[in-house]
Amino acid sequence: MTRKQVKKNNKRGFKGSYILAAAALILAWYLAVSFIHTGIQIHNKEKELEEVSLQVEAQQEENAKLQAVIDGDQGDYMEKIAREELGYGKLGEKFFYNVTPGANG
Repeated sequence: MTRKQVKKNNKRGFKGSYILAAAALILAWYLAVSFIHTGIQIHNKEKELEEVSLQVEAQQEENAKLQAVIDGDQGDYMEKIAREELGYGKLGEKFFYNVTPGANG
């Protein structure tokens, strides 16, 4: 090969290598953006999982309380409801009410 032919072949090689370098740069950018986006999604899903786990835990506690009422003496539960929510008391029991203005909030 002559010197001219070598230079001509080198010019073609440079043009191809620029395209290859640009393609590699675009691929690297795409992979970086995809990686960051996936990381953000993972973080959001982990937060969502934590919230749902807390809800499950709270519901399990509520279920345990209700199961204890079902399994236990329901008379105690009924007495508690009668006293706290309905304002009833036992026979002969005395109630005292604070009638001082502003004392009950």
